[in-house]
Amino acid sequence: WLGTQDGLNRYDGYGFKIFNKQAFDSTSLATNFVTALLIDRNDNLWVGTLSGGLHLYIPETENFIRFKPIQGDSTSIVHENITSLFEDSEGNIWIGTAQGICVAKWQLQKKQPSVNFERVDYPKELEPLYPSDRYIRRVYLDSQNQLWVGTLNGLFCFEWSASKKLELIRKYFSDQRITTVSEDAQGNIWTSMKGGLYRLNKGQAA
Repeated sequence: WLGTQDGLNRYDGYGFKIFNKQAFDSTSLATNFVTALLIDRNDNLWVGTLSGGLHLYIPETENFIRFKPIQGDSTSIVHENITSLFEDSEGNIWIGTAQGICVAKWQLQKKQPSVNFERVDYPKELEPLYPSDRYIRRVYLDSQNQLWVGTLNGLFCFEWSASKKLELIRKYFSDQRITTVSEDAQGNIWTSMKGGLYRLNKGQAA
């Protein structure tokens, strides 16, 4: 699967099938600009888009279920600009957007997927925040249950508490646009930005 600015592409070893937005078809992509892809532990394909929200691919019919913000509905997705998708060890889907983070919890009901989105708010002590702090580039929950949030204005490290709240540990690389975050087998955190690639050693400051 390949996400592009002009649709979603599937290569089967012989040729490509392209999925695009189709006018008046609510089961197609809502927009052609694909920004994030995730295949979860159940082999479901999630597709994040620019201004079109999140999509769940239905292989039996080769179409999509769309998830977009609904005004007044606190269980809908936070924002329609999806920037990052990550599945944690419990099967929850973490979604980074242009205006914050939410977690998708889903299950099948009568063979149809039911999805609730829970907003994950920054700690109040961080207020006031710049819009660039809320523009998420990457979300990553590591093996120590620390949530790494890459933004347009640096990298936040939070403790993800048992009460499902964020507690700030530290902010790294202020004024840098974070492009990716990952953890290696030794528990070190790797992150990249315009200035290069950095490793944060396990248990140590940057």
